[in-house]
Amino acid sequence: YSLSFRSWIAQLRIDYSKRLLVGSSALSINTIAEMTGYSYNNFITVFTRMNRISPRNGERIMVKDKLYERKC
Repeated sequence: YSLSFRSWIAQLRIDYSKRLLVGSSALSINTIAEMTGYSYNNFITVFTRMNRISPRNGERIMVKDKLYERKC
């Protein structure tokens, strides 16, 4: 497995943040950052680096995909 422990933990935290982004539209990006153990700025940086998209844009895409999956 090619991930370091630190990278693996970061991936777990970002995966959890993705579930929060899609499942909890009432939560702000700042709240999700705090819930996953990041400061706001660090969360934006790590999320964008790992996903090549910002959390806000990622949220829009993931919500659209989730709605599309429900229709199929």
